[in-house]
Amino acid sequence: MQIPMPMMLKATLVALSTLTGAVMGQEATSPAPEVIAKIDQRLATVLTRYARTVMGTNPLSVQGIQAATALLQDAVRLDPQQDQAWRILQELAMMTDRPDLVTEATSALLRLRPENSAARLERLLVALDQAHTVDDRDRLVRSMLSGDHLALIGADVGSRLAIRMALLERRAGNLTLFQQWLQRAVALDPTNQDAVSLMAGLESDLANQNPEAWTSIL
Repeated sequence: MQIPMPMMLKATLVALSTLTGAVMGQEATSPAPEVIAKIDQRLATVLTRYARTVMGTNPLSVQGIQAATALLQDAVRLDPQQDQAWRILQELAMMTDRPDLVTEATSALLRLRPENSAARLERLLVALDQAHTVDDRDRLVRSMLSGDHLALIGADVGSRLAIRMALLERRAGNLTLFQQWLQRAVALDPTNQDAVSLMAGLESDLANQNPEAWTSIL
C-alpha cells in the first residue's frame, strides 16, 4: 500500500525528533504530543505554500487544481486551525463547483474566526454568490441552515441567507420557493424586519389576488 506523501514526511520528522533526543542523551521515547502538534502545523504550512505555488502556475490546469485541492485537504487534516488553507480551499471549491467542500471550508472559517454577525454573513454571501447554479446555492444554504451549521452561524445570519435565497427565487420566477424561503427567514428570526415586511407584502398580495393561496400559508 502506498503511503500518502504528507504522512511519510510526518513519520520522517517524528523519527528525526526521536533520534535527536537519543543523540542528546535522552531516553529514546516517542515525541510528546506538543512536539507532534508542532510538526503537524509546520507540515500544514508547507503544504499550503506548495498549494499556492501550484495555483500560481499559468495556465492553471485541471490537474493543477486537483493537486492543490489535495494538498490543502492534507494541510487542514494535519492542522484544522490553518485558516489560510481553509480560505484557499474554499476558493478552489467554488471554482470547481464543490458545494460540499464549500460548506466544509466555510464552516471551518466561521469556527476559526466567528467575528460578528455582519462579518459572518458577508463571508457566507461571498460563498453563495460564487455558486455556479441555483441548485448549488440551494444545497449550500440548506446545508448551512441545518444542525450544527446553523448553531455555528446563528439564526440571525441564517435568516439573512434565507432572504437572499427568497430574492433569487423570485428573480427566477419561482414564487412557491420564494414564499417558502421567506417563511423560513421569518421562522429563523422573527425580528428580521426585511423578512417580516416582505412576508406581509406577499400575504397582502395573495389575500387580494388569490384568497385560496393566502389561506394556505396561514
